Amino acid sequence: MKKIIKVLCATLALLLIQIPAFSAEDGYAESLVQKGFPKDYAEKLSRLHKTHPSWEFEPINITEMSGGKYTWDYVLYMETEDNPKRSLVPNGDQYIVLRDMSNYEQYDSGWWKASRAAVEYMMDPRNFMDEQQIFQFYDLAWNDTTTLDMVKAAVKGTFMANARLDGEYSDTTYAEYFYEIGKELGASPVYLAARVRAEQGTAGTSSLINGKCGDKLWYYYSNKVTGSENGHLIKAPTSGYTEAQLKSYNGLYNYFNIGAAGTGYFAIYLGGMNEAKNGTPEKAAEWGGASWNTRWKALYGGAYRATDTYIKDYQNTPYFQKFNVDPRSSRNFWGQYMQSIHGSTGVATTFYNSFKENAMLDLPYTFLIPVFDGMPESCPYPDGSEFQDTRYLTKDSVASYVTLDLSALDGVKKRYSKAKVSWRVFAGGTGDCLGLGDMDLSVYSGVCIEYSVAENFDRDACGVASFIGLVSDGAAPYGGEGSEPDYSADIAHKRINDGKNGYLHRISTYIDLSDVAYSGPVFLCAYTQKNQTYLIHNIAFVTNKGYEAPEPVTAPVTETEPPTEPEATTGPEPAGTKPDTTAAPEPAAGEEGFRPLYAVIIAVCSAVIAGGIAAVIVMKVPKKEKKTDEEK
Repeated sequence: MKKIIKVLCATLALLLIQIPAFSAEDGYAESLVQKGFPKDYAEKLSRLHKTHPSWEFEPINITEMSGGKYTWDYVLYMETEDNPKRSLVPNGDQYIVLRDMSNYEQYDSGWWKASRAAVEYMMDPRNFMDEQQIFQFYDLAWNDTTTLDMVKAAVKGTFMANARLDGEYSDTTYAEYFYEIGKELGASPVYLAARVRAEQGTAGTSSLINGKCGDKLWYYYSNKVTGSENGHLIKAPTSGYTEAQLKSYNGLYNYFNIGAAGTGYFAIYLGGMNEAKNGTPEKAAEWGGASWNTRWKALYGGAYRATDTYIKDYQNTPYFQKFNVDPRSSRNFWGQYMQSIHGSTGVATTFYNSFKENAMLDLPYTFLIPVFDGMPESCPYPDGSEFQDTRYLTKDSVASYVTLDLSALDGVKKRYSKAKVSWRVFAGGTGDCLGLGDMDLSVYSGVCIEYSVAENFDRDACGVASFIGLVSDGAAPYGGEGSEPDYSADIAHKRINDGKNGYLHRISTYIDLSDVAYSGPVFLCAYTQKNQTYLIHNIAFVTNKGYEAPEPVTAPVTETEPPTEPEATTGPEPAGTKPDTTAAPEPAAGEEGFRPLYAVIIAVCSAVIAGGIAAVIVMKVPKKEKKTDEEK
């Protein structure tokens, strides 16, 4: 009997030790589900709550509040296809994987339409339920727990740190003024500081806040800067303005960039200055005029507009200011504060750093988190698969093709390449090699390489022609920068074309391998000049050696039906050009495409692969034609 009691006591003690470790967290997760959060939301949020038990999470059920209309697919459509300018990504190679490569139009001062996958990732709240990015869902209304030190931390390291304002507020710092007007207007002063920081950067050198924007507008206009300058799109008009008109904008400020939109910096600055000129009519009597003709008036006016137009209209979190999807708002989708898909992440980081620096992460914050019906299991960060150009893979000649998942090879490819690898697109320069693994090239007739180069790429720089090809030794690339090319490991190569429309313009070149009997490790590389970069999008190894054409394929390629467009919104919407949905263009004259003759093609798609073959395709292959001097 004593043994039985001991066993029972030991078992009970074990249960008492184990249960508390799980029951509290599981109980909180269950309470979140009862509130209306999906289970996968609740699991992530309960882990955050375990670290910060004072934090509260409130679900905002977007679909339910809209009467079932605002499903995930509907909202995603409205944020992408309804207006191509609604969700944008900045210029730069590091953002190229986030772009919609079917849309070649630049917006504003050099931004691009974001891809569906990029918007889907950024719009999915589950991707941002960590200690820092949870502040995308932070309630932006005034909170009595906010202190001046928190605002000082928000402006630390910027042009606003310790700086003072002008006029009657010449003895007031930016932080002090943000705190004062935030309390008056009912907005978080940390948010106001973070918003200005996001709009003006840390240096604060924009013409919109230096008081001399009129001079800048006149410079663009009088010098007829109708295109670009120093890499920035300007697009100044050629008529319609006088020097007096444009210089009248001197002495005005617009810290929140309100109204600063359009294509080119001229339109952006002009729009921002018109807003500053109109100012805050509600304060005209008190100020002796509505215009933002002092720094403090511009800050107050911008904060007033951000509070009255956004926070009080259910755009009361950084997330809702980027994705205005709360059905209670009067301006769903079109009335968004920011077009950048990263707009809310930067504000969240500023909040987090400010609170952390002041040891205030454990205050009782409230987070308002959207929930949608019809969400996919996950929305991962774009992996580059959208870059796979299937222009040649969807012709009538194609019977079938399979693309393998290359993501598992990411760790392997780095053995072969010191080049910057950007997701599934290989970016190479002088001395860079991409390892393709061991291959028997004797079975192939040739290789088709699809690549692109920068707009300023000069294939004859330094007097030596650039070319691309295959080598047998990754330690012996072709070289570059004007030195004599190293052909010691060369298998086959061909010249690179000059840039046309930059990385948007894909060039296909065919390298003949019919006389190559090599078997062993194969590397792709190029002979280029200093600071010249090329992107490799697709590589297709082609064979018709000893191959008999099959019977004609009678079944057409299966194509999925395009999704039905969601019902359009009924609210007011400014006119916007729909993105071009036509198919990608055929290769231009002078580029090598795929021509008749059936063959088996082994394709290495989106060439960041380290050993092996990525896809098997049945399709047309190039005829061998006489090469011109230009192609040799």
